[in-house]
Amino acid sequence: MSEQYGFDLMEAVQLLDIQLVEKKTGGRKKKEDGEKPEKAPKKQNMKKKLGFPLPFLGDINHDKCYGVKLDSQLYTQCTNKRDGEFDYCTKCNKEAQELAIGKPKYGDIRDRAEAELLEYQPPKGKKELPLANVLIKKGIDFDEAREKLEAAGIVLDEAHWEPAEMKRGRPKSVASTEADEKETKSVMVDDLLGAVKSAEKGATVIKEPETEPAAEPNEDTASVSSKGSKKDKKDKKFRKITLPDGSKGKMEKATNLIYVDGEVVGMFDDGDLIEGRMVDGAFEPTAREEPEDSSDDDSDSDSDDE
Repeated sequence: MSEQYGFDLMEAVQLLDIQLVEKKTGGRKKKEDGEKPEKAPKKQNMKKKLGFPLPFLGDINHDKCYGVKLDSQLYTQCTNKRDGEFDYCTKCNKEAQELAIGKPKYGDIRDRAEAELLEYQPPKGKKELPLANVLIKKGIDFDEAREKLEAAGIVLDEAHWEPAEMKRGRPKSVASTEADEKETKSVMVDDLLGAVKSAEKGATVIKEPETEPAAEPNEDTASVSSKGSKKDKKDKKFRKITLPDGSKGKMEKATNLIYVDGEVVGMFDDGDLIEGRMVDGAFEPTAREEPEDSSDDDSDSDSDDE
């Protein structure tokens, strides 16, 4: 302006008694060459890093939901955010309101922390399992799992490396139990009547174990009897099943091994179908890739909403 109207800028400032103010340019501060902005470190998902779920180690995250999720029957803390001022997330809070106990179906992580090692059992679920059972089910080698845990600075109690004994098969029905009891009573009554009759005749009764008759039957009878007994034993040993893909197979009742065309293709473990094969006389599960942690295992787990 001073150049446009032909006057001295400093004289005009002194005459008008005004103060010059330096104009600040907007925008961000320029970065030095080669300098990169610092980023907050991302929290690593330990389950994805290890390739298997981690047992509850006793630490509670008070910024997260206080509910317990199934997590392969390890029962760990729910990782969802709490719903406002409630102790639980939206899903766990709904379960707590519907149940008489006032807690989610797998319990509260604060109660979980007070339980003894491997002794926690939620109100609506089975008793917790050691990590060894989870590794066996997923086909993960113990030594490999130990190395990964040591690299992450995690040391587990040795109890987690001892697999818990799993009960196989369905519990015996009340009807079959009553039938067995009636059969036992019937045999006892027959033995008692036989003893009374023998005593009346003055004979001494000695109960001998049942054995095969010493006399050899003729060829025709032996052939029919042999075929019939083998077929009966075979039918009692196996049970016909239909696999999820629609194929037909048989399950060995004693071991829960599944056979298709005479070859082992899997095994039922506590109601779950595990694919695998026989190696050196022992069942070996087929290793599977660990899916992303989008939801908890067994279709009962909670999704992470971080």
